[in-house]
Amino acid sequence: MIRIGSDMGEEFETNVGSPQGDGASPVWFTSYYEAALKEARQQAPQEEVVLPPEMQYADDLDLLDFCLGKLEAKLQACVKVFPAWNLKINEDKTERTHVFLADTKSAEAGKEPWRHSKSLGSLLDCAADVQNRINKSAEAMGSLFALWKSLSIRKETKLRLYNALVKPILLYNCGTWGLNKMWLEKLDATHRRHLRRLLGVFHPEHISNAKLYKLCQEEPVSKYIKTARWRLLGHILRLPKDAPAQRALDVYVTTTAPGRRGKHQTGLLTMFKADLEAFKNKPSRREIKLMGFARPDQLNNMRSLAMNKDGWSSLCSYINNS
Repeated sequence: MIRIGSDMGEEFETNVGSPQGDGASPVWFTSYYEAALKEARQQAPQEEVVLPPEMQYADDLDLLDFCLGKLEAKLQACVKVFPAWNLKINEDKTERTHVFLADTKSAEAGKEPWRHSKSLGSLLDCAADVQNRINKSAEAMGSLFALWKSLSIRKETKLRLYNALVKPILLYNCGTWGLNKMWLEKLDATHRRHLRRLLGVFHPEHISNAKLYKLCQEEPVSKYIKTARWRLLGHILRLPKDAPAQRALDVYVTTTAPGRRGKHQTGLLTMFKADLEAFKNKPSRREIKLMGFARPDQLNNMRSLAMNKDGWSSLCSYINNS
């Protein structure tokens, strides 16, 4: 039925699509889109690696591959398959991300174009993404300068606004970050700088870090990042076994291929291993002793533990607070 002003049209049945604004529409579209992508994958060159062939969100599609030539083949497979599903693909707007690592001695090392590719607001390179988050949170703090300067607003109110308007910008998607000690300290320093600005503490005034955290009832953001990291791992371990993230974990614990030459980069799995290593010489819960990434049985133990959400949450709290 269609209504124009106060005039009502006649009722009619529809058998195509779903009503506009229906809560089920996004789910139906995503399921339909996935079926079309599955057929397109069968038309494209088959991969022997576990890199996801694409990143899809709503109607956006970004293609990924280690080989530049295969990216175009994947795009053409979508162009060929989608019309049969009543879908259209804009070849100019579809991003093709060539994932590769330049030689460590090359001037391009660490500057590969894919590092600045963005998906859902996050850059694919952790270091670049963190620096972007730091910059954006500084902009948010600056835009609220009059608020922090006001003497009529209570400290507690300012802290609530900071936690709602600035801190989420700094820590957006932080559970995916695999960061070394330098970057974690940089994030903690940024957080403390924001808190000092909120309290109106500027040079030459001084306040210790411990007292600052106590006054603001805050803690280092590196601790929050650790918690978010382990929560993310729980979500990944509960995914179906054929999910790309699960397959990547299987490859990691079973591969015998030599690592990349040069300095080892800190990644998400490196952080998990470091967290577990911290309990090696400490009295710890039995579950932690069964966890790890060295053998398939350790990974399967973690998968079993993650299925109990309450138990996993308790374990994450223990790891973070010990």
